[in-house]
Amino acid sequence: MSAIWPFRPLAPHLEALEWLTDVQTARSGLELRSALRTGPRVVLEMEYNLRAPAERARFEALSYTSQDQVCGLPWWPGQRDLGPLAAGVSRLDCDTAGAGFRPGGRALVIRHAESWEEAEIAAVDPDGLTLAAPLAGSYPRAQAAPLLSCRMDLAFTRRDLPTGRSLGSAVFTALDPEPPDPGRAGTVWEHAELFPQRLWCDQEGMERRGSRAAEELDNRTGGVRRVVHSESTASVIPLRLRADTPEQSLELRRFLHRLSGRLTAFWLPTGRADLALAAPVAQGATVLTVAAASCVQLLASPARRALCLRAPDGAVLPRRVSSARALDGGLEELTVTEALPAIPVSARVSWLALARLDADRVELSWERAGCCRVETRAREVWL
Repeated sequence: MSAIWPFRPLAPHLEALEWLTDVQTARSGLELRSALRTGPRVVLEMEYNLRAPAERARFEALSYTSQDQVCGLPWWPGQRDLGPLAAGVSRLDCDTAGAGFRPGGRALVIRHAESWEEAEIAAVDPDGLTLAAPLAGSYPRAQAAPLLSCRMDLAFTRRDLPTGRSLGSAVFTALDPEPPDPGRAGTVWEHAELFPQRLWCDQEGMERRGSRAAEELDNRTGGVRRVVHSESTASVIPLRLRADTPEQSLELRRFLHRLSGRLTAFWLPTGRADLALAAPVAQGATVLTVAAASCVQLLASPARRALCLRAPDGAVLPRRVSSARALDGGLEELTVTEALPAIPVSARVSWLALARLDADRVELSWERAGCCRVETRAREVWL
């Protein structure tokens, strides 16, 4: 029987999802991507505040005997409050959506590190868990968390403080992680999902770092000579996402599972008013008149050929630009390939870029169950 790690981690604790994607990039910037894993590897990094002597003794024993061994680790982001429990109950009432419980799996019913028990799950429904056997103990207040089979890394740390308490940390890799749940995408346009803007948490805007792959040659004359290896500039964009409720954290995880690391492209608006409409758009029109913004030049880049129009009522309208021309009076005319509804001048018009994640490792920083932050990067691509 594998050892159980019943300690509650300090917040935030880290959950890393690690995909494996093979990306082959042509000189033009076009990419061929293939997934080398069917699902992500799950790595959990925990830090513990060990106040009581019994906790320190248990951590000492587990850390020295669990290295590279299989052990049971609660997935604390899926923790659910149960209230008081009597001995002999076999039904645990809680909201199971997105918690990670599954039939045939295990759960840890726990009050604290010295009062807990392992339970096998017979069935899962939206309102609770049915256990394969009744609970042996009673608890004045308890929580339940999915129990993962993990393998502990070969290194751990423990720092004993002058106050008498200790800080311990360890890293675990899940052996049988929950199968990826991609859910269903929200707005899909031209076979790619539109970024769920409601999860975006950075109020300072979106930073972009553009570059073009090139090699600089030294011809010994002091001049600059470059061999450019891509036909257009690609930007790297930091993404900062936040979920404050179990429903939002489930939506965030599903979005990440749909992206599968660097595999799947999605549409990413700039999030700002890049273009200013100079006149309202009539119902069924395909032409937008905007204040001059050198759109004719921008359309030379394949990364700047799509727009996102956000109407005052919140409707999101992605459109592809087919042509642009300059008008007199500091105006420009953009023609899109699909008809538009009536749009007022106050509508926000942003450039819409096709992007993918720039790394196969995504780290979720959990502040508590149902509340997490993600900081990652996206890289622009084009069809």
